[in-house]
Amino acid sequence: MLLLCAGIFWAATLSLFAWSLTQTSVAISVILHNLAPIFTTVTACLLFRQNFDRPFFIGMVIAIGGAIMIEVEELHIAPSQFQGGLAAIGSAILLTAYLLTVEKLRSKFDPMTIQLWICAIASLTIFPILLVTQDGLFPSSVNGWLCVTSLAFLCQVVGQGLITYSLARFSSVIVSLVRLLAPVLGSVYALAIFSERLSFSNCLGFTGVLIGLYLAVSNQVVNNSLMKPNFPLKHKELTLFTKSFP
Repeated sequence: MLLLCAGIFWAATLSLFAWSLTQTSVAISVILHNLAPIFTTVTACLLFRQNFDRPFFIGMVIAIGGAIMIEVEELHIAPSQFQGGLAAIGSAILLTAYLLTVEKLRSKFDPMTIQLWICAIASLTIFPILLVTQDGLFPSSVNGWLCVTSLAFLCQVVGQGLITYSLARFSSVIVSLVRLLAPVLGSVYALAIFSERLSFSNCLGFTGVLIGLYLAVSNQVVNNSLMKPNFPLKHKELTLFTKSFP
């Protein structure tokens, strides 16, 4: 049942986020989609009684603020984009449900099994939508196939596989926070591959994300509050880990 829910949540997340990109600007979609750590933290507090200290909340606010700052120059809000914004928020909520579900599944299944089921269920869920909304289902050129294949392998198999693997050792809260590195890395790739210039707000946003993640993640990991119970740090290992931070 959880495998079915995870597949449906993932399909709905991708569908809503993709649709939001057609209804509003990329900046708004990315900013609102990156609110997922807020929903994950609230859910963890209310449903799973996880406790977080002040440095974690300060770090989370700084990291999310940094992610917003990266896209702030492209932020143009218009009344006609309201439904796209709602779709992006919906994708963030569904991403929260997906991460929490996969976190539960990791206590029973290995990452390969989880991802195979999620990919199969998500594909079956999205397929009827594609039949209704799209004229063509498959790429019509070699370059198109290369792009689709690369996207499937790098983003789904490698990217989501690593996220699934990490959820056995870390809470979905910490995983959703680390995902805020995505816009940072995306901008760095754009600079390296497409020679796009980075503005002052981009650099300020990068700094905010990194500082926020350091405050939130390092503090909680050192306190061992976001590590999984099945993977406790021994006292010697915890001492060595804490000494690695300046």
